[in-house]
Amino acid sequence: LFSCPNFKQYTNSLVPGKFDDSSLERDETRLLIPFMDSNKNVHAYQGRALGPSAVKYITIILDESVPKVYGLDRVNFDRTVYVVEGPIDSMFLPNSIASCGGDIVSNFSSSGINPTNIVVVYDNEPRNKETIKQCFK
Repeated sequence: LFSCPNFKQYTNSLVPGKFDDSSLERDETRLLIPFMDSNKNVHAYQGRALGPSAVKYITIILDESVPKVYGLDRVNFDRTVYVVEGPIDSMFLPNSIASCGGDIVSNFSSSGINPTNIVVVYDNEPRNKETIKQCFK
């Protein structure tokens, strides 16, 4: 985890034009959470707001060929894998990964991962329509 002053400016240095000039005026320091693949290559990162912000999380994808999943660098798919929504949540569970708000089922079926050892742990949001859709697929 890193502190990233001027998160949008940093992002534009990696992905030119990702944020427009008017957005850069409202730039802020964010917690930077790097997403690494199984070879420890950064394929995405997430910036979490540290204070009040209109957008709490911003996820930047650097390599579209890798599923938007946090923790691929440390997970063992031969054991039980706990899948949570957020990267920070996954840091507190053994052998866990985070779907980062994405469609968990699509992330795994597109990557060829066998779901038999997967335990999905949904956020405690019983009235959230998106969470309910995921539970009843």
